[in-house]
Amino acid sequence: MKLIKYLKKLYWKGYDLYYSMLTLISPRLNTMVLFHSKFHKWPNLRHPSTFNEKMLKIKLEKYNKDPLVKRCADKYAVRGYVEEKGLSSILVPLVGVYDRPSQIEWDKLPKRFVIKWNFGCHMNIVCKDVNTLNKAVIVNDLVKWGGQKPYLVNSELQYRLKDDEKKILVEQFLDNGKGESPEDFKVYCYNGVPLYFLVCCNRKESGQADYFYFDANWRFLPFDIKNQSLPEDTEINRPEHLDLLISYSKILSEGFPFVRADFYIIGDKVYFGELTFTPCGCMDQAITDEANRILGLPIKV
Repeated sequence: MKLIKYLKKLYWKGYDLYYSMLTLISPRLNTMVLFHSKFHKWPNLRHPSTFNEKMLKIKLEKYNKDPLVKRCADKYAVRGYVEEKGLSSILVPLVGVYDRPSQIEWDKLPKRFVIKWNFGCHMNIVCKDVNTLNKAVIVNDLVKWGGQKPYLVNSELQYRLKDDEKKILVEQFLDNGKGESPEDFKVYCYNGVPLYFLVCCNRKESGQADYFYFDANWRFLPFDIKNQSLPEDTEINRPEHLDLLISYSKILSEGFPFVRADFYIIGDKVYFGELTFTPCGCMDQAITDEANRILGLPIKV
């Protein structure tokens, strides 16, 4: 088992290095080769017709060099953007902000919190009890993540930050009332118009979760390959504050050809999560071909 684990780790290191090198040569080259490796065909970037293809075109020609997109992709800087939009009340309360892991004041942290870097993804630590936390392991992970350049693998240059722009955020833990993190409500917005909702629920320690799509009238959509229908034991009711999700999404997504606005709902309170400009690196393999077509229809390129 240890050998298999080691070989997998070695494979992914090689994978990241290979595609990072392609990005350094040319983001477009990276995009073409990576897309072909995932879908076994070349993307049509001249006349894109699907969500993935249109978003790849926008990523390469606009988002990779748009200063506002870069600002809003930064999980710390975007807080200022949200405040400027008059929505400071929906920001998750900050416990602390640090430049380096060694600066974290562990004795001043509450019992439960979330730690994250302000760039990239899959670099979050959810702490439900600080007394059981292995601080040495956490610091080691944060140091390792802080030195990485995850934006290179998928040519998502909006996540590229200088060392002095990198921040470690410690946020208040959002409790769904059962001691767990709440569901994610991810709103697909097109030039300020929210059209589709993706609900992320049943999140596991491994990071796996269930994904269900709905339209603006909260009708289930069979967009996810694994979830073509709602399981009998799964009930995802229309959010009581759907109108607020729509209102906040309109405000935050105005002016962007596409952006996914992510939120949490705790009781009667809506919290802002983040703005995601290139979901799945614009290479979403979890949606059906029909969903790929439909999600791309509103995007004009």
